[in-house]
Formats: sequence, structure tokens, C-alpha cells
Amino acid sequence: MKIVFDVDGVLADFVQGFTRVLHRLDESFPIYANSQQEVWEFDTTKEQLSVAWEEVKSGPFWYALEALPDVPFERINQLTRTHDVYFLTSRVGEEAKQQTEYWLQDHGVYFPTVIVVANAARKLHIIEGLHDVDFFIDDHPGTVAAVARSRLVENVFVRDWQYNQDVVFGHRVRRAESLDEFISAIEEAK
Repeated sequence: MKIVFDVDGVLADFVQGFTRVLHRLDESFPIYANSQQEVWEFDTTKEQLSVAWEEVKSGPFWYALEALPDVPFERINQLTRTHDVYFLTSRVGEEAKQQTEYWLQDHGVYFPTVIVVANAARKLHIIEGLHDVDFFIDDHPGTVAAVARSRLVENVFVRDWQYNQDVVFGHRVRRAESLDEFISAIEEAK
């Protein structure tokens, strides 16, 4: 089987890392976790967002992210032993791929296949090139909807968070409140 995991918002707490950067720029900006993000956007100025993204690009931001608390890295690593598992992520910066690989290895996924794209819209092209992806999970509403509409993936999942709960995806998308739920669906399909 071919399995594709997004990283940010699925395995890693991007929101907490990014709000820490925003807080360093403006101490009144609160630091909060992925589970506390109510809407997709960050409530700040375009200028602050631009400065924050420059910091992300220039440092070890991706490597320093905390893992989401419920990620079963042992189970993910077991999947890599018997399936083609890809970690498809939209990240920026010259060392984004290497930081992501090291981050996954440090969390117990020892030989990750990481594919980094510059923006989420490119994920669909990568999935098309992988051919016959069986399972896919992401948290970004636009990405999940595009993959579901494409019919390139048999089993499309959205990692369920407050910021995507109002999106109606239709019958082709299943919500996963946890990665254990997603991995159990993979194991049941064997």
C-alpha cells in the first residue's frame, strides 16, 4: 500500500511553533497549540506574517517543532517497514527537507521518505505522480478537498481540528480525531 502523511497539523504542532515566532515579534500575541487554533488564519498583520515567515525560512524552525501529543510514532514506523509511506509537506526554507527528515528520525521514524513542496497546491501533483495512493491524511481544508475531488486516492482523511470542522467534504473524506484512528483504518484494509 501507498500511504501519504502530511506533517504540519498531522504529526507536528506547527501552530504552536509559529505562534511562538509571532510572540517573539509582538509579546501581546498569544502562544497556543494546534488544538486551540479556531480558524485557519493567524490574527496579525501582513507585515508581521512576512517577518515571521522569514524567520521560519532562515532557522531550524521545522526541526524545533513539538510533536502533537497523540502521534503514535512507533505505529507509523511499523507502517514504513511494510508499506510505501511518504511524508508530503508544504514547507519553506533551504533546509526544510533535511530538518523534516531529522525531526521524523528523532521521533522514531527511522527511514522517512520526505517530499517537500513550496505550497499546498503542489501536493496534488505529487500524489498524481506517486500513482495509486491508498491512504492520505492532511489537515488543510483546501488540500483535502482537492485530493478528494481528484479521486486519485482511495481513502482520504482529514485530521480533525477546530479550524476545519465547519468544512463539509462529502462522503469521500473521513475525519480522524487521532492518528491511531487513521492507522487502524489502514490496518483494517490489509
